[in-house]
Amino acid sequence: MVSGAGFVVFKKFQNEIKFLGLIGPKFHQERCKGIYDITKGSIDPGESALAAAIREAKEEASYNIELKDIISGPFVDGMLTMWLAEVYTDPVLGINPYNGLIEHTGFKWLTASELKNSCYNYLYPSINWACNQAKKLL
Repeated sequence: MVSGAGFVVFKKFQNEIKFLGLIGPKFHQERCKGIYDITKGSIDPGESALAAAIREAKEEASYNIELKDIISGPFVDGMLTMWLAEVYTDPVLGINPYNGLIEHTGFKWLTASELKNSCYNYLYPSINWACNQAKKLL
C-alpha cells in the first residue's frame, strides 16, 4: 500500500541539470544514513498521491507544481509514489503550516551523482529513477 508521495525536483543550470537536496535534521540523517531529503510526505485520507505530492512541495519548499512542470512519473517504490518535476527558482524553506516544524535546515542543488550518493537510503530507488529520466532531457 502506497502511503507517501512527492517530487524529485530539478532545475536547469546552463547545460547542466541539478537536483534539489533538502538538508534534513541530524536525527533523520543518522536514521536514514544520508544527508539529503526531497519534497515528499504522507498521503492524507481521501487525498490522491499526486495531490499529496503537490501539497508537500508547497509545504516543504514553497513550490506550486503544476501538471506542465511534471516531466515523468509516477514511479512507485514500495510505499512511495514519486514524480520528476522541473522548477525554475530556489526553494523557500519555512515552518510547515500544519505541524509547526522546520523540516529542513537548508538546501543544495546537486548533480545526479551527488544526490544519489548522499540521499536518505530509502529514497535511492526513486532518486535513481528520476536521475535516469532527467538524463533524457539533455
